[in-house]
Amino acid sequence: MTLAQVALSQLAIWGAWSAFNSIGIRFLLDGLYACPIRALRLKRPPPQTPAARSHWEVARILVACLYVLYCLYRAMQGMETNIYAIFGVLPTSTDKDIKRHYRELAKVYHPDKVGATDEGQFMRLHNVYSILSDSVLRYAYDRFGVSITSWRNLSTLNEYMREGIQSRLFFHFHMLISHVLAWVLSLRSESKSVGIGSLWGILLQGCLFFFQMSLLVSVPLAASITKWTYMLPFQLITLTSELFFPCLLLLQQLNVSLNQLMTTGRKAHFQRASSKEPVYVESMPERSRMQLEYLLRKEPETLTEAKEQTNLLLGTIMQLHERLARHATVPEATTTPS
Repeated sequence: MTLAQVALSQLAIWGAWSAFNSIGIRFLLDGLYACPIRALRLKRPPPQTPAARSHWEVARILVACLYVLYCLYRAMQGMETNIYAIFGVLPTSTDKDIKRHYRELAKVYHPDKVGATDEGQFMRLHNVYSILSDSVLRYAYDRFGVSITSWRNLSTLNEYMREGIQSRLFFHFHMLISHVLAWVLSLRSESKSVGIGSLWGILLQGCLFFFQMSLLVSVPLAASITKWTYMLPFQLITLTSELFFPCLLLLQQLNVSLNQLMTTGRKAHFQRASSKEPVYVESMPERSRMQLEYLLRKEPETLTEAKEQTNLLLGTIMQLHERLARHATVPEATTTPS
């Protein structure tokens, strides 16, 4: 995958999320407020209140999770069908099982049996068998997919592994370049601590790189994953690569929403329609205190933000000091002579 393809895939993911985010959150909240089942219906909080903000952040988390599940579904639907399924055997089948199954298929699809008109089906099965019956080609196919058939002048396992690992390295290099470009151009979301172009984003890509390289070079790991998931290493590598940016987007939303909920969220903000308790609405002093706490809890990401938080903290300390001073200067009681 080239740098342009990686960039276009990111733009597609973030562009779809931008539309899905605003529309999905409003649709979800309106559905919960107007749910015909009274036990599931939520009371609508007053606008521009911490309760309304809490509802919005919880809905954002749910919509982000649904979006990642949608990306997972799309990735599974577009995944390349492995030749084991075409051939009718399991990825864990032995060489003897594959040879025996090929003989059974040859009895059914051989041109001498079905005629020359259906020769194409037998040739497809023969091409699949030529890969599965060759230990080198089968090992390379399990890790790099059908693309190995387009690699020329390769014969040994080391040559196939070198070619496949180089393609993975180029892919991760392009992803790393996209991180750098996003950092330079500041094309990051409101959560800059976790996301593309951030340190955590690069570290998560490093974890993805280590996992994929382990799948390529570790035979026990690849065999265990294939045994439990019936997915070949190249399928899992493709799946994790396509889900990397949606999962990174989910972490961005969780970072923003959970930070907001931990500061201003209250359990009393969520009341079902069947409950007699009203939605809790904070007073103006409480809102000011919660907003101040949120600003102080937020991780500064630039020197300007750090200075603003420092000035805000100093101003708060001065106000508290003045209040304590006023309470400490209690006028002494005057005594009258007897």
